Amino acid sequence: MLAVLPASMIAAHAREPGAEEAPPPGQVVQSATAPAALDMHGAIDAALSWHPRIRDALGSFQQYGDYVDVARAGYLPQVRAGLNTEQGNREIAGYDSRRLHRFTMTVSQMLYDFGKVSSEVDLAQAQRASEQAGVLLAIDDVAREAAQAWIEVDRQKTLLEIAREQSHGITAIADLVRERHARGAAPLSDEMQARSREEAARANEVEAEAQLQRWRTRLQLLTRTRALPETAGEPAAELQGACAAGEARLPPPQVLMAQAQQLAAQADVRRVRAGSLPTLSLDGSVSRGLDDASRQYGDYDGTVMLNLSGPLYEGGGNRARQRAAGHGLTAADAALERARLDARQSLQDARLRASGYQARERLLAGRTDSIEQTRGLYRQQYLDLGTRSLLDLLNAEQEYQLARLDAANNRYELQRVQVDCLYASGRMREAFASDPAQLEPLETFR
Repeated sequence: MLAVLPASMIAAHAREPGAEEAPPPGQVVQSATAPAALDMHGAIDAALSWHPRIRDALGSFQQYGDYVDVARAGYLPQVRAGLNTEQGNREIAGYDSRRLHRFTMTVSQMLYDFGKVSSEVDLAQAQRASEQAGVLLAIDDVAREAAQAWIEVDRQKTLLEIAREQSHGITAIADLVRERHARGAAPLSDEMQARSREEAARANEVEAEAQLQRWRTRLQLLTRTRALPETAGEPAAELQGACAAGEARLPPPQVLMAQAQQLAAQADVRRVRAGSLPTLSLDGSVSRGLDDASRQYGDYDGTVMLNLSGPLYEGGGNRARQRAAGHGLTAADAALERARLDARQSLQDARLRASGYQARERLLAGRTDSIEQTRGLYRQQYLDLGTRSLLDLLNAEQEYQLARLDAANNRYELQRVQVDCLYASGRMREAFASDPAQLEPLETFR
């Protein structure tokens, strides 16, 4: 079952690309020179409010909505009109002229066609449902991309902070070694070794700054903010327990799309089968000669008839179409099973990865605390007792900062996996839709 998108949502995404838009809820946009502060909801809303992929999908969805109206027109009378000119080398039978000019109007009303029009309508509706699933997929893709970009900006801010603290810590050690060397209490090799570690720490800090700028630029492009954005607040509360949640109200868009394609294949089979059967219609025509020579029995000629017509032989074309439609249905059935399997596999993989990150989180926190205590002891033993070498002190400092990096990366990887759980289970729109009306169907297609 597919929910048709509400008109308000279609209108919201149908703006001209260059139109000015108000900032979405949750987004705080500052001046062009100050960074924009975005929470995760604000980043997702900003990306969804303009992204061309969504507008593209909505355009296709609206196009196939019109195709449904085209198919339904087959139930209504078909009226045609035209001008006919006929010329012969002798007088035309019944007329005193070799040339006739007539205006003709015909009306045809289908009475029974063994399901030709209804299958066309079903096919158009299934294609529209497939395009609607494409809209939902585009929304989910853009929302996931924006959420993960926000997480990466927040991650790189944390990693840059750790890199700066590492650089400051090693610089403090290097300053201490230089002071001891100046007093003759430490050899030159200790000073050179400390300088080498100090330069490496600064290089890491520069790399962290570059990565932060890279992800801020990507988030800026996604959200169309005037300046490089900054993350604000904590990750969305919807991420908590995302991998343990039950099934969503609707399947993932990939499965919805495969279901719609299966319905389209079934409708195509019915359409092709009906094409080999006759059609009963009521046909009428009226004509009028445009000059006296073109009139035979007065001003108008009219006819009404019942017409039963159907194909007798098409060179095997209809049988070939039936075989092709059958193969298409088989492929659509397999595609639906594959979509369901892929969705289950993606969700299960995300849940297992989340479980691993959650288990590592406690271990990494304990490791960081232990190394921090070791670092303090090594510094005391180096300064007061002289039982630790400079290499031990530098290694302890570096190991402590690496432990902090591992813990931070583990935390942000868990957030990314939680976003993947929402995506694989089809809960992205339920979690991040700023307008609850977007989730309410106006009509359903089964």
